[in-house]
Amino acid sequence: GILSRHSLPFITPTTTSSSTTSSTTSSSTSTTHPVAATTCHARDFTVTWYQGQGAAGTLYNTVTMRDKGTGSCVINGYPVLTLQDQYGAVLHTKEVRVPLEHHLYFPDSRANYGPKVLTVYPGTTVSFSLAVADVPVGTLPCVTAATLNVQLQIGESSAPVTLPYGLTACGGGQLFVSAVY
Repeated sequence: GILSRHSLPFITPTTTSSSTTSSTTSSSTSTTHPVAATTCHARDFTVTWYQGQGAAGTLYNTVTMRDKGTGSCVINGYPVLTLQDQYGAVLHTKEVRVPLEHHLYFPDSRANYGPKVLTVYPGTTVSFSLAVADVPVGTLPCVTAATLNVQLQIGESSAPVTLPYGLTACGGGQLFVSAVY
């Protein structure tokens, strides 16, 4: 499926200013931080959902995105995930970032490390791993979603991605997610 039909804005350099004042001196500095222009657009990516393995009520999945465009861009951090019903309404979702907030281990060892900045070039891929419990946890309800909305951080912008893959997340809609790798 297509990642999204929305294009991302180009990123321009940012300038920050700071001032310090003391009883004897006053100074002001201005620094320009070069930021590479984002030439990737969300529509340039194709997405593949790999329904993964499961053990003891936990299902592991991988989402892989291939840049089929002509530009490069920087992707970093964790995707932000939201479960949605068939009409796009947001369902209760609790995202748990692995390994920062939980010690779950994904089958793909690349998913077991924290976030890093990745440069995506035409023809290359990035992925993230996702785990859900599909059996009830205590008194918390299971949430059945028709789609999964993903916000990816591309450069300094985020891009919405709606994946048309239904899933059931028990534990009140708990999703374990890796950083993009």
